[in-house]
Amino acid sequence: MGRCKRAAKEETFGPAEVTPSVGWGFSELHYDYKPKEGNTRLRGLNIVRTTPEGGEEQFYINALQIFGVDGLDKKSKTEALEKGNREAEHILSYLRANFPGFENAVIAEPPSELYVRETRHIKSEYMLPMSDIWKNADHWDSIGFGGYPVDVQATSLGDYGYVLSSPVQYAIPFRSLVPLEIENLLVVSRSAGYSSLAAGSARIIPTGMAAGEAGGAAAALSLEKNITFRQLANNEKAIQELRTGLKNQGAMLDHFDLTYPYEGEWFDGAVQFLMDYGLAVGGYTNDLGVEEPLNTLSFSNMLSMGLLRIDQELHSLHKSRLDAIYALEGVEQQILTRNGAASFMISVFTDEQLESDPWNQVLELGLIDSFIHAKIPEERELVRAEGFYLNYWLLAELKKKAEASDS
Repeated sequence: MGRCKRAAKEETFGPAEVTPSVGWGFSELHYDYKPKEGNTRLRGLNIVRTTPEGGEEQFYINALQIFGVDGLDKKSKTEALEKGNREAEHILSYLRANFPGFENAVIAEPPSELYVRETRHIKSEYMLPMSDIWKNADHWDSIGFGGYPVDVQATSLGDYGYVLSSPVQYAIPFRSLVPLEIENLLVVSRSAGYSSLAAGSARIIPTGMAAGEAGGAAAALSLEKNITFRQLANNEKAIQELRTGLKNQGAMLDHFDLTYPYEGEWFDGAVQFLMDYGLAVGGYTNDLGVEEPLNTLSFSNMLSMGLLRIDQELHSLHKSRLDAIYALEGVEQQILTRNGAASFMISVFTDEQLESDPWNQVLELGLIDSFIHAKIPEERELVRAEGFYLNYWLLAELKKKAEASDS
């Protein structure tokens, strides 16, 4: 690992860290390596060093992404595995020629299956939302903890993924293991009742092991008491017995009360709403830059992505007007003002003519509420916290209307 460590120190392929047993980073490989197979990408290297008993030193490398795979289709997965193994040969040649420390590397053994990060989640008695992870939330029926950063991986060549937030600790409720409409079944690990974003953290193996242990203990308890899992999930006394049994087995299940970023701020609820849709990105530091100036394009993108994730028909209805923002000269550098935001919302979501006072007009049209209207009494540039609130309130109202029309 010595030469590899030097490559990390010199940032040969971008920032990286290397210890005697692991290495990670080298993200410039995203751009420097040109894949041979379509719909594949090298994303940098995650390296684990291991020496099997009585064997030679080996390294496991997690680096190759393969897009466009149906994780529920055997033929699609087989074809993707074959593609990945072909691409691995090209990657090996590249690393031997360009990456210090890989000059004599060989592929010891190709993988026998793909790592499919996510396919589907059950609908459960309680769907763990992203906002619970953001808030470091505890639950009365906790059967395990999570705490891994919410890393949302890329799903196509057009994106590179992002880290939504980095929690301290949050609870996994037993209710998230109980399917809504199927009796006598518990679903543990990454297919449990987590939202897709929450699964960015809850998917990891240690969390799945905790859920699996709880599932086994719950199965024994349900037989002992002759109750269903659903009855168990809604019985506080039985849940307490389950938790006590898990604690006796060594599980760490003490209740906790942790703070979270921006707790109690006037825009706290807005951030939680946006987190549930992946519209506010805190990264590893959980810093949303709430006092920074709000970019016009960022405001528009947040609204557009929010509509797409909440209701695709709503998004289609307003897409052309939302996309018109991209044609404006210099929009990438433009800071949004109060009246600019009001004018934008009126032009996108109504057919009304703009009046001389768009801030009062947007209130009258029901596109903002009286709280934010009073909070920004004068024309000025907006900060991100204000943009979060404006997006939250409008998206929440549009969601309510869409749900009312569907019912």
